[in-house]
Amino acid sequence: MIYYYNETFTGLLLISFLGFICVYLHFIKKNESLALALLILTAFILRLFMIQLDPYLNDWDERYHALVAKNIMEFPFKPMLRTDPVLPFKVFDWSNNHIWVHKQPLFLWQMALSMKIFGVSEFAFRLPSAIMGAASVYLVYDIARMWVKNRDISFIAGLLYAFAYWHLEMCSGRFGLDHNDLCFAFYFTMGMWGFLKYINTAHSLKWAIWVGVFIGAAVLVKWLTAFLLFGGWGIYLIHKRFKMKYLIDFTLAIIVSVIIFMPWQIYISHRFPVETGYMHEHNYLHIVEALGANKPDPWYHIINFEIIYHSVIIYFIPLGLWYAFTEAKVLKIFNWISLAMIAVIYLFFSLIVQTKMLAYPIIMHSIFWILMASGIIKLKNITLDKWSWKYKDILMSLLCAGLLLLNLKPKQISKHRSDDNDWRNSELHNADIYKNLDPKYYADRVILNVKGMDDTELMFHQETIVYHWYPPKSAVDSLLQEGYKISAFIDNNHQPLPDYIKDNEDILLIPHQLK
Repeated sequence: MIYYYNETFTGLLLISFLGFICVYLHFIKKNESLALALLILTAFILRLFMIQLDPYLNDWDERYHALVAKNIMEFPFKPMLRTDPVLPFKVFDWSNNHIWVHKQPLFLWQMALSMKIFGVSEFAFRLPSAIMGAASVYLVYDIARMWVKNRDISFIAGLLYAFAYWHLEMCSGRFGLDHNDLCFAFYFTMGMWGFLKYINTAHSLKWAIWVGVFIGAAVLVKWLTAFLLFGGWGIYLIHKRFKMKYLIDFTLAIIVSVIIFMPWQIYISHRFPVETGYMHEHNYLHIVEALGANKPDPWYHIINFEIIYHSVIIYFIPLGLWYAFTEAKVLKIFNWISLAMIAVIYLFFSLIVQTKMLAYPIIMHSIFWILMASGIIKLKNITLDKWSWKYKDILMSLLCAGLLLLNLKPKQISKHRSDDNDWRNSELHNADIYKNLDPKYYADRVILNVKGMDDTELMFHQETIVYHWYPPKSAVDSLLQEGYKISAFIDNNHQPLPDYIKDNEDILLIPHQLK
């Protein structure tokens, strides 16, 4: 449809042209180092483009992450959603409470640091995701290099990730769990990279320690699912017949990881015991109950696999497995480690964890990109390499360029940003009001009746206390008697004000119409 072809679509195509140059440099000019460097730069430019597409906070997770990160700028060891909750709240309600230990803090610290440097904005708090996304291109490339030992596969795997639609939209904050899951996947991928470095450097103790650091950081983002890598390491120990040197390295890595993440757990358990208790209980409920909208379909993650990894490209995975198990130079033990980790993560989130969210198994994304890339090269080996055709490198380049666009889904990204998108237009309209609100309406005031969940957005942009509802008359009178000044939006398009607020001369009414 014509509305697909907007400024977003044009920008994506222009950045994709850089990807085509990378493909040309790798396959035609055989300049692997320059092609990789330009690919990483292109991935960063693409992510910088993505993080400025939505000049508002996306619903659900991103808006809460952003507000907590903003408050962490001033109180790094006291994570708060509401810094001054003047109305009663429930400690277990993570979307409306005071102390916020609902998530581990590392990704929030990163976002807070970025905003300390560049100022409070959507672009600034999304920037760490853009940086980690670009760095992940190198990680995927180098994991493939150490595992399958084929430069073409390494490049194609990095290319597929660099232009991966789902990861790009998570970087923009559009999809649930957004920066939290991207950060978790980054540190877990760092752990896998470090583990392969450990294997490929004659089991250097230095890299065993680094694996512990990376996995400890991953736990400090999302929690103990990161220990999946130590399960994979256990398979390697079996392969090495539990030799003492390898057992010591393995044990040391676990100890280092615990040293990284445990101090925070001890700290919040003593400083915020009630909130921490509810946090652990909520984490447990994710396992035994279906929280949220998704029903506990055991095949949920398998059925939706093609949403994260494009439905056409995933069919290269069987060919990739064929390549991995038949090519002599492939590190075969890592085949089994990878498959075991994939099996465990999907079985765990499919059969045990009742709450289903698409990005839960995303920590294994690098393995899938590499298997797809291996499948593409396997197809090349059994077709093009059989021909003495001088143009086969050109054909390979065209195939990769086509896969780049297929993986990017520029029409789908631009469709969400089209002028015909009523939901987006409402978000833009409301965000503009919040960013440019006259200080007389919010300075030293409590604001009532903002659109649902938009209290977080207004508090992110302005220093004020905001609620997306209005309390009963007795609570309003109590606030006024305590000396609080109150403002209220007359109509947030969902919830008109009652007369006891509209007719109160001590309450300043905000005339802006929210959508």
